[in-house]
Amino acid sequence: MLGPTDDPGADFLKLGVGEALGLSIDYFVLVNLDGFSRLVDALGGITVNVNYWVPVGGVPDEQLPDDYIAPGPDQEMDGPTALAFARGRYGLTDYDRMARQRCTIDAIIEAADPVTLLREYQDLAATTQDIVSTDIPRSALQDFVDLAFLVQEANVRSVVFDADLIDPAYPDYDRMRQIVDDTLDPAPASSGAPPSDDAPASGNGQPSAPSTTDSPDPTGGADPAADVGDACAYDRSRAEEARAAGKPPTKSG
Repeated sequence: MLGPTDDPGADFLKLGVGEALGLSIDYFVLVNLDGFSRLVDALGGITVNVNYWVPVGGVPDEQLPDDYIAPGPDQEMDGPTALAFARGRYGLTDYDRMARQRCTIDAIIEAADPVTLLREYQDLAATTQDIVSTDIPRSALQDFVDLAFLVQEANVRSVVFDADLIDPAYPDYDRMRQIVDDTLDPAPASSGAPPSDDAPASGNGQPSAPSTTDSPDPTGGADPAADVGDACAYDRSRAEEARAAGKPPTKSG
């Protein structure tokens, strides 16, 4: 139940998302779209891998994109390009867009290293003061700064509740909460018995460890949590296939 609040929209959102995922969400940070672009520019840009043609603008069934971002590895993007990369959806799905948004966030974390933050402090301070809103109290800011540096050095993992995992029309909240809980606090591996000589081989040619659980896998047998770095890696074959197919039509073409 929501009590007294200065920002009912934000607090209802925290309450709803927290209840769906089984989490207690204490604070929020909101960055508007224009501010996102300026933030990327203040960091000096970001670097991402692009594995297929990403539309710039466009309205499905109404208007072709203005242009496309070409596939390629380690592409340096300024603010407007990064925003287009994160938002493009024409001819794609919401899940495609969400995947690129996770890659964009990961790239921002990578760009926000201590040296860059110190060097660009004035620009960042001027940029964020009118584009970012939050309910984080000043008394907790130092803790979040310390946390930010820990995150910068850590691997970011992402859980995607796509249609193969959760039916959007009839979400299984108990399953969603279990998946989130398992991702945040994975069970330690059991010592188990050594693998036998005829155990199936893993990807590195070594025998795979036997299963250590008899209970059904709540995720349906596949780990729904993915390392964002792996998910955002350059897929050469996919990118080359997209290039070979040619650039899709644009509004100006």
